[in-house]
Amino acid sequence: MRIRKDRLKTNHYFGKRSKLRNLKLHFNFRNKRNNILNSRLSQHEMVGFILIVIMVVIIGLIALVFYLKGSPVAEYKNENVANFLQASMLYTTNCAINFVPEYENLEDLIKSCYRNEKCLNEKMACFVLNETLSEIMNKSWLIGSERPVNAYSIFIYYSENKSVEGKKEILRIEKGNCTGNRIGAEHLIHYNPGSITTRAEICYTSQ
Repeated sequence: MRIRKDRLKTNHYFGKRSKLRNLKLHFNFRNKRNNILNSRLSQHEMVGFILIVIMVVIIGLIALVFYLKGSPVAEYKNENVANFLQASMLYTTNCAINFVPEYENLEDLIKSCYRNEKCLNEKMACFVLNETLSEIMNKSWLIGSERPVNAYSIFIYYSENKSVEGKKEILRIEKGNCTGNRIGAEHLIHYNPGSITTRAEICYTSQ
């Protein structure tokens, strides 16, 4: 009789342990399944985020292409324009600052204009610079509706660094309406502590 009671207690004990083991297995299975589902959801969210980023980049590139097609692109290292600027700087003007006949060349006249100096003929250096550069440009680059060139511009400025905010305009000359491709070049004049840049831009009619 006692043996039967001990067996019943033993069976009851092992039955409880078996139920607990089954419950643990059940919870472990549920946890694993939840982890798998959460992992899959995270992967789906990540894939969706990457697709959104890719779409934004593609739309940005398309917009950039349309913008570049809609506006002329300037080439600022054109050899012909660079040679033109280099030769123009040696041109002798009709402005003498110190005495006659020591007339300034165009490069020196640009410096005199920046210093707001006056020529001996009572004309301001900047006035003579504007007059001389306009004459040189008109003779060198003929503008017209039936000509290859439809516009040009000259921009002269002083800067101590390359930032746009630090630019001090000295002279700007513009003529025509640019409707095609642009080419250009820059000429640098060292002027301590910075430099003076002359930028020329020529606009050609699109073929």
